[in-house]
Amino acid sequence: MGTVYRAAQLADLGIGRRQRDALVREGRLHRVEHGVYCTERAEGELLLKAVAVTRPHLVFAGATARQIYDGKTITTPLKGQVARPNTYQDTPLLTVTQVRALPHRTVDGHRVVTPLAAIRDLLDTDTSAARAFLEKHYAGREGNATLAADLRQFPRVPAALHDVIAMSSIASDSASERTLARALKRALKDRGVTVIQNHKIGFYHWDYAIPEARILIDLDSFRYHAALASGDNESTFIIDRWKANDGARRGWLVLHYTGECVYRHADKVIEQIVDTVVWRLNGGGPSSDILPQRLSFEDTSVFRWHFTLRAGGTAGWWQADRTSAPDAGSGKPQDRVETGV
Repeated sequence: MGTVYRAAQLADLGIGRRQRDALVREGRLHRVEHGVYCTERAEGELLLKAVAVTRPHLVFAGATARQIYDGKTITTPLKGQVARPNTYQDTPLLTVTQVRALPHRTVDGHRVVTPLAAIRDLLDTDTSAARAFLEKHYAGREGNATLAADLRQFPRVPAALHDVIAMSSIASDSASERTLARALKRALKDRGVTVIQNHKIGFYHWDYAIPEARILIDLDSFRYHAALASGDNESTFIIDRWKANDGARRGWLVLHYTGECVYRHADKVIEQIVDTVVWRLNGGGPSSDILPQRLSFEDTSVFRWHFTLRAGGTAGWWQADRTSAPDAGSGKPQDRVETGV
């Protein structure tokens, strides 16, 4: 990548105005804007550095910030922000807005607004893109804490931003977790409950917690637990058992599903969770005589309807040909011994 020079720096190297202009004509030096030059055509990373060299208080925002975060092609005009009372003039290469406060971080050497602030221009135009960006940059175990910290830096959270956050899958570790989170939030939107991902209860993290109903949910990976057959990851298997016991003894109801359940039978997973939430909110629980209603698919064993079990269970869900998979509700179930489980 080329080098950025200010005119004064070129002068210090003995390159005066006449020689500088000659180098520009020869294509050996490129003028970016008044007083700023590059040894190569100013594009991408080099353009970002060139624009920032004369603007020490500039923080990239909007589409430019998202492109930096995602490592995508940098487009112009660049978008930037500056905290009052500082100000910079707009140019053909850069559009700058003033803000009262400007929390930021450094990504690949560039000052950028937080991911939360970077989507503000999408709130009225593309909420799907806004959700996808938040889900990517607030993923994993620290996602909730990072999001909370960034939210505290907002003087006021716009209603549109609050709505996008509420429907986003924050702190997910996998595509299955994101899929289930989005569906759960839609299904429970008017139930007066919250769905928290990667939530710590006691010593353990849970994929989802619904505090108002005191429900904990984990998505187990077939790939991860399949190794148990050969004796690998036995410690994980043990931890999972004691984790579930711990959650139950703390007064939470624990539900378990797999990525395959979400992929093949998301409707049943959502129906069971939502009905369990309603049951708990209506006073259902271990000390109550109120029982949850029986759902239609609960009138028979999972062996009878789950795609993986009907298919014989010979291939993991990550290996299945998803384009040719039969509908889970059609076809004749394979013969299987009922265990009563």
